[in-house]
Amino acid sequence: MICDYCKRKVDEELDEIILDGLEDFYVLNVCSNCYEILNDYFEPEYIDKIMGIWLESTIYAHKFISKEYWNENYNIVKDVYIPISKTFIYEDNDDIRGFISIINNDFIGALFVEKNYQSQGIGKSLIDYAKNLYDNLSLAVYKENEKALEFYKKMGFKIISE
Repeated sequence: MICDYCKRKVDEELDEIILDGLEDFYVLNVCSNCYEILNDYFEPEYIDKIMGIWLESTIYAHKFISKEYWNENYNIVKDVYIPISKTFIYEDNDDIRGFISIINNDFIGALFVEKNYQSQGIGKSLIDYAKNLYDNLSLAVYKENEKALEFYKKMGFKIISE
């Protein structure tokens, strides 16, 4: 069973989000013990769906890196990075279309939108939402991923090093 602390934290965050009129965003942020419980019992479809979006979008956006590399790193992302992140999902008609994961309250570890839903404002909505929660966000992006680089520039991010 999920611990009382995490249940209260998630309930408060969901209430705050719904009160703000942002019903399309949900918070999946719990301690590592509860993450295992939620992953096993409560939210496997969320985790499976965001990981499916991650894999498909990563392979699509990073054609300059072998597909095998991303397949080999799937479990690291799922079992290491997602649990240490605060992840917000974007739903459309009860289907998850994208997500953003924030690490240490200041680093965008992931921003991915389903391939068929890109360029429809979902990524912008997720960035805007995260910017409202966190004062100072940074990220890393492959310079070969020109589409992402241009998107982040439009969102106000600046290149500080290569």
